[in-house]
Amino acid sequence: MFRLDFKKYVFLSFLSLSFFSCERQNFIEDTALKLNAEGAIQLDVQPYSKAEGEEQKWHFAEKKICVIFGYNYNNDEFVNEALSLFSREYGLAEDGGLVLPLVYPKDFLHSGRARISSLKDLVSDYMLDGMIILGAPEATHRALGVIEDEFGGKKPYPVASFFPQDDMLGIESTCDLVFEKGGDISKDDMLSILMSCVEYLSSCAAPLERLSEIEHAKLLLGEKHTIKRYIDNDTGLVPENHFILE
Repeated sequence: MFRLDFKKYVFLSFLSLSFFSCERQNFIEDTALKLNAEGAIQLDVQPYSKAEGEEQKWHFAEKKICVIFGYNYNNDEFVNEALSLFSREYGLAEDGGLVLPLVYPKDFLHSGRARISSLKDLVSDYMLDGMIILGAPEATHRALGVIEDEFGGKKPYPVASFFPQDDMLGIESTCDLVFEKGGDISKDDMLSILMSCVEYLSSCAAPLERLSEIEHAKLLLGEKHTIKRYIDNDTGLVPENHFILE
């Protein structure tokens, strides 16, 4: 009786070990594990491939386009939508992408006070290919003038200002292109304009040359928007770089 039980025990043990060995072998094969000459497990590492729809559209950009969100365009809803578009299409500077966003007054606070004069310091660590300013606050032209002084009194890169609330003559003298509203501009229209501006400035050789200001303005905005020249109500003068966006 004992011999029979013992034989059964040995037989069942053998089956268990065989089953375990097969399972172990299958596990190793299924998980692409291999044993090296020393008997240690060797991993077959495969490079990560993005799932469909995850492909990154943008690439690392050494030079950046700075976008300043000022008056009327610094609310969370607009800024977040713009950053989402920038992040997807061009990448943000913090990730090595193209767009360097700055929100006024949040990013310009010093001791609880917003200082547009800190603009030079905020962009000093970056090489810029252009700057886009929405709703420029007071004294923006002075901050731009300080940057020009760093480059021998010349504009180091093209600057486009939309709907500024700064001194008009000052902003005209420190920006390549200035735009006023000729009617209502919807949020979606403004986002479209922003994307077009980033695309155009990133493809231009700074500073803007060769073409006239109005030709650059039309290319900057794209075909969906029309412009006409701005006429100063007080002097009747028509600045070469100032336009009304319709």
